[in-house]
Amino acid sequence: MRLSAWLLAAILAGPAALAAEFSKQTYVYKTAGDCRIQADLYRLPGDQIRPAVFWIHGGALVMGSRTGGL
Repeated sequence: MRLSAWLLAAILAGPAALAAEFSKQTYVYKTAGDCRIQADLYRLPGDQIRPAVFWIHGGALVMGSRTGGL
C-alpha cells in the first residue's frame, strides 16, 4: 500500500490503530502555570528519517483533547 493511502487509513482509524505498529512518546513542550501542554509523537521502529504529519488540535485548551479522536 502506498504511504499516503496507509497514512490516510491510519488517521481515519484513529490513535488505537496507530498503537499496533508505532511507539508513542509524550512530551511537555510548554507549561503555563500548572497547565502542562503536551504533544504525542508516534514513530515507527528504527532511526530512518521519514515524512511527518503535524496535527494541531484547535480546542483552545478549553474543550476536547489530543486523545479525544481525530
